[in-house]
Amino acid sequence: MMGYLLPSENVMQIIGPVLALSAFFGGILVPLSELGSTFQNVAQYTPAYGVGQLARSALLGSGFTAGAIANFVGWTAAFVAGAALLFRRDTRRV
Repeated sequence: MMGYLLPSENVMQIIGPVLALSAFFGGILVPLSELGSTFQNVAQYTPAYGVGQLARSALLGSGFTAGAIANFVGWTAAFVAGAALLFRRDTRRV
């Protein structure tokens, strides 16, 4: 999606910090239990949260919540829909 949204020479310069912030706020880089309650509440709405919860549950053998699945499915659908719309816009110009 970002490839269609941004100029090709700037995609990696922008997506790198965006992914790092998403990983931090989603609990990938630092466990959410180490952060305050505000971060724990915000993390549930970030794109990295569902992926992190599902990956951690597979590695640790622990369960995951329906919220983690909903987060993963919702963000995936949003990014796929955004990429499809931007793809249509991009190919319409040709």
